[in-house]
Amino acid sequence: MGEARHRKEHDPNFGRVPKDANNRGLVVSPPIEIDGTKLIAKSSNLDPQELRFALLFWDRLVWPSSRAIHFASGPDEVFLESTGILTRPDYTIYGDAAQEIAKGQIQAFLDLERSEPGVWALAQGENSFLLKDGLPTKEQVH
Repeated sequence: MGEARHRKEHDPNFGRVPKDANNRGLVVSPPIEIDGTKLIAKSSNLDPQELRFALLFWDRLVWPSSRAIHFASGPDEVFLESTGILTRPDYTIYGDAAQEIAKGQIQAFLDLERSEPGVWALAQGENSFLLKDGLPTKEQVH
């Protein structure tokens, strides 16, 4: 099955323009790799190149934080927080540390997407959030 057909059958927002198409959001992460219960944090701050790339295409950034494992904001992040472009909502999920971080990222995306359908995306890649096992289902996140 083609990707467009699959999305049309499974994505309720497929083909719909968001209410505020000029206000897009991205859930960001420092460069972390999660492989099962193993967490590798390449840095505790957002990757500078990824951050600047995100700012070219996205109007709002969300970097979920956690009381259990906290990555502190660096100078760039503090500046963006002061302007309101970047927010750091709390997504503390207790359990395995690696899975806690993964579920926090995914839950933040799901919550934001639920409140503003079609506006939000989840940044993933080598210099951002990399989940080796693939994304869990919605049931596994809760």
